Amino acid sequence: MAQQDTIKNRERFQVALQDAASKLAIPLDGLTWRDIPNRDASDLIVEAGGKKRVFTITNSDMINDVQGQIDQILNVAIDVE
Repeated sequence: MAQQDTIKNRERFQVALQDAASKLAIPLDGLTWRDIPNRDASDLIVEAGGKKRVFTITNSDMINDVQGQIDQILNVAIDVE
């Protein structure tokens, strides 16, 4: 059950990230998730401007600090362009 919750949280976070990027006209070429064994977190691999960046996001931050995490990711994506 916990894995299903993580997947749903990732999906909601990804939709919010893509919406925010779209509103700011920041192209995100790819978003990929991977599990981090033995941690309550996931890696989000963001492809933008021909570069890949990895962001480690805890499950708690995926729920409680969505905007802060999105702002951090988009700021890095803007710097890449």
